Amino acid sequence: MPLNCTSCNSEVIQGSQFCGNCGSAILIKSEPSIYNSPETNVGFRQSIKLGFSKWKDYKGRSSRAEYWWFNLFGLFMGFSSFMLFAFGLASAYSGAPPPVMVGLLLSSFAISLTSAIIQLPLAVRRLHDINKSGYWLIPMIAVYSTFILIDVLTAALLLGPIIAVAWWLIWFCQKGDPGKNTFGSPPTYENDS
Repeated sequence: MPLNCTSCNSEVIQGSQFCGNCGSAILIKSEPSIYNSPETNVGFRQSIKLGFSKWKDYKGRSSRAEYWWFNLFGLFMGFSSFMLFAFGLASAYSGAPPPVMVGLLLSSFAISLTSAIIQLPLAVRRLHDINKSGYWLIPMIAVYSTFILIDVLTAALLLGPIIAVAWWLIWFCQKGDPGKNTFGSPPTYENDS
């Protein structure tokens, strides 16, 4: 396809930066990429805000960045929950007053429950981004839980949990659909300045 100068409309040689006739700079029109625009990127802080603000939203889509940044935050929440649980058990064995132990254990439970409640709709929206139904979480969780239970009961190492985690990683690391899909348009984010 021949390229014409926007100033004098004369034909320009392919790959030229300036018009040979009038000397104007050649501007090549290109389609904007949704992957390079700042509106499709989300950072750590913004993903936490989105996670808490969309905690009951199972519709729409969530980007890889939003999902994985919030999972990093979930890892911190899980660690703090584990530490509170460990301190609660330690206080029970050290003879601390029961209210201290109960308070630590309830705090641990509250953090774990909050994390699970927030991460479930986020996982559903992440599956929507790759054009998969959120109902796919049911077999993923069932396979993982079943094999973990079998592992614990039989003291045998089975490949089930490894397969379930690999399945989960492949899907959740997959690039989202660039355009509109069954579950809506790609997620866009406001700049978090």
